[in-house]
Amino acid sequence: MTGQLLGKKNARIIVWPGWQIYPKFDSSKQAEWPKGAIAQTMFVPPRPNLRIENSRDYLAQNILFKPVVRVSSVSLNEKEIGLVSLMGSGLNWLLSVLALCFLMIFKNNKFMLIICTPFAFLYYDLVTYSLLPTFFDLRHWIFWGGSKAEPLLALSQFGWDHNLAVVFICTIAIVQSVSTLKVLNAQITGSNFHN
Repeated sequence: MTGQLLGKKNARIIVWPGWQIYPKFDSSKQAEWPKGAIAQTMFVPPRPNLRIENSRDYLAQNILFKPVVRVSSVSLNEKEIGLVSLMGSGLNWLLSVLALCFLMIFKNNKFMLIICTPFAFLYYDLVTYSLLPTFFDLRHWIFWGGSKAEPLLALSQFGWDHNLAVVFICTIAIVQSVSTLKVLNAQITGSNFHN
């Protein structure tokens, strides 16, 4: 979605074992599936739009035809690439913050507790995707998933120092863990979470 908002077209979403699920279903990529990958998003470069125009000389003087070819394409700069890379885990983190807010707003509501609790823990996607490949040389979800710390790489494309990005994500993990446990404890015990 982020890539398309930035002007990238022809998005393809492919999931294990190599099935393209967007924009249309296609199972022909199974043989090419990378080991341990869960999903891939790619942007297929569009075919160039060629527009042939008569040159001004031709129009003005009715002389030899000289076509002018204009090729239009969309490219992303480093920060836009970083934003696209970050928004997989970043969106999960934002959803977890939103779920945590709903749990705080709708206190003692069992329906909201059941619906929002799994979403409140989605921030672990950002944490595991950053820290497991960096410190333990493991994949995103230990046995499968990406082997590169995409959130850290994305932050580096924004100009962040690698160590600062690690500290930032560890801080998110600590603050969100404490907040989530405090809110869930208040929800379950029925107490006021502001204490």
